[in-house]
Amino acid sequence: MDGWRRRVGVALLACLVLGVAGCGGGSGPRTGNLYLFIAWPALGAQTRAGFAQMRSVKVELFSGGASLLTRVQNRLADVGQSQILLPDLALGSYRFLVTAYDGADAGGAMLGQASGIAAVAGTLTPPVYLTTVRQLGATLTVSPEHPTVYVTKSVALSYTVRNVDNAYVLSAPGTIQWSSADPAIASVHPFTGVATGVEEGQVEITASDGATLTGRTTVAVRYEPPTVTLTVDDDRLDPGESAKLSWTSTHADRVDSAVNFSTTLLNGSLTVWPVETTTYTIAVSGKGGTASDSVTVTVVYPAPSLTLTASRADITAGEAVTLSWNSTYATAVVLAEHFTTQAIQGSLTVYPAQTTTYRLTVRGPGGDTTASATVTVASGLVRWR
Repeated sequence: MDGWRRRVGVALLACLVLGVAGCGGGSGPRTGNLYLFIAWPALGAQTRAGFAQMRSVKVELFSGGASLLTRVQNRLADVGQSQILLPDLALGSYRFLVTAYDGADAGGAMLGQASGIAAVAGTLTPPVYLTTVRQLGATLTVSPEHPTVYVTKSVALSYTVRNVDNAYVLSAPGTIQWSSADPAIASVHPFTGVATGVEEGQVEITASDGATLTGRTTVAVRYEPPTVTLTVDDDRLDPGESAKLSWTSTHADRVDSAVNFSTTLLNGSLTVWPVETTTYTIAVSGKGGTASDSVTVTVVYPAPSLTLTASRADITAGEAVTLSWNSTYATAVVLAEHFTTQAIQGSLTVYPAQTTTYRLTVRGPGGDTTASATVTVASGLVRWR
């Protein structure tokens, strides 16, 4: 191991000195290179788990759970170690999975796997070393650490075996077995490491080779939080128009409240006729908590219409005139000039002594509107009533 590590160090140092892009040279690199070094088992040797027939490896790189790239490396004749270069990677952390096969070009039977996390830094990124030889004092770690899984849902656990020199060890299928301290809270498949939530609580999951290697993680099992979505088919209406509310929920077992409409259904629809701008809200709850959603329907009123008329346009001072007014979409009188009223429609008799313009302003959701009527009073003697 020491010999091929020294050769690796020389190659990487040459990359740094030459200032190759991504190897740490230059100022402020945005990408970097990742190097993986495979120590092949000696041909025909009695190595563990049948790795003597190892002829190729497939390297898979993942970012944020998505597959980023795949490389295949074949073993050349009489080669004890190989270098795999993954160039021009954005700076950050990646999960890698290396799978060994007994055939060329990642063909034949799968012999074993190793996985881990590699960080591509702006400076020289430490290489990843992989081997089939497990050293005394090797350790096993389980990831992710302290995951949370919902009841009836699953999480894939994985393990990593590393030697004391930090090389990743390829492990054959079935070498490590999984167990749950309490299957009533979370069960785990003994070979795949897929843990499934059964009941709310916490449980320790163990990965072990049955001898010297053991790793653990604690899985928290929770009920999935409920969700609710409230929608409307038309959120802008004219007065008198209707709208259809629709709502759907998940992981809920009851409706806690419905504001401005009434329902006990977790999924449904309802037609409403709002007379003004209205916000509708629904709240649900379940074992995993509560959730709510709202939608607002805007009722668009036009500006009020208003007519104000006088029964006579020309009179002699002291004669009676009837004012009449009518409005739509009005809710209040804002101003009445030369007469008094709070009614948005009505009539009133007035006795103007001089030419007078009567004005009325009303207000509604759509704004203010003013109308006027002028009564001309002719000069002359006042005819008293």
